[in-house]
Amino acid sequence: MAAAGIALRGRLLRRRQLRLGGGERLHADLLDLGHPRPVCRSAPAHGQPHRLLRPGRHAHGRRLQVAPASPCFNRKGYDMERQRASRNRALACAALLLALAAGCRAEDLIRKIGHGAVLGAMRDGHAPLLVDAREAAEFEEERLPGAVNLTLREVTSARFSEEDRRRTVIAYCVKDFRGYEVARALRRAGFTNVRVFEDPGLKGWKKARLPTAGTLPGVADDAALRELQRRSLQAPAGKDAS
Repeated sequence: MAAAGIALRGRLLRRRQLRLGGGERLHADLLDLGHPRPVCRSAPAHGQPHRLLRPGRHAHGRRLQVAPASPCFNRKGYDMERQRASRNRALACAALLLALAAGCRAEDLIRKIGHGAVLGAMRDGHAPLLVDAREAAEFEEERLPGAVNLTLREVTSARFSEEDRRRTVIAYCVKDFRGYEVARALRRAGFTNVRVFEDPGLKGWKKARLPTAGTLPGVADDAALRELQRRSLQAPAGKDAS
């Protein structure tokens, strides 16, 4: 009877073995989720069941194989973690936008103006002051007719009269990156009516086929201004000239 019981237990134990690929793992090992550490097992001798070995244990004379703990995937927990991460990203973006809005002063809000509005103001005798924010070499090469050269570093160190601050000023560069910075600096210096172009910079001005002055076009400011004045008489106020 004792021998029959031992044989029965051996058969039951062998039935619980699972074959995965070329190796074998105990069913109990697959369900062992309470041990995150790797589980070592010794390769069984012929006809013998597996023996589980914890790290630090040795099986003398046997080849050891390492079977990592089985992963436990929880779909509900995974979805909750994704929702939590998405919510955290949204909160971070909102906090960043609030910080940027809090640091944005009224002086940094620059309005835009179209080419047609500029021509209309010239026709009515209220020509704006055109400020070229580029370096002197760029300014000499090509510029808007009648523009003055004023870089960002010059704005921060210059002194302006009250009459200057009341003038309508349009700051520009090639695509108005520097022009926008100069416009902000002028606003902080007390200028009340500072604009940038709707179609940005010198590039937008030339796209509208408006005249320029300088060594590149080979036209002096006086001649370019006369042409611009002629164009202003033809263009309706508030609309771009072409």
